[in-house]
Amino acid sequence: MSIGRKGAGDHDFRCAAHWWWEVLTAVVFAGMFTQLAFIGHDAGHRQIFRTRRASAASV
Repeated sequence: MSIGRKGAGDHDFRCAAHWWWEVLTAVVFAGMFTQLAFIGHDAGHRQIFRTRRASAASV
């Protein structure tokens, strides 16, 4: 067994013990990326600010 494969296997074994951490991280990232997508969508429609001038400057 090569050193690289052994290291990868050990890493998988250690991370498997903390599966709940991966799920929690995935939920947090999903919320962050959803908010980022909403902001990007609104920026595309120039609807972030109340005035047209400010919205045009943000894009």
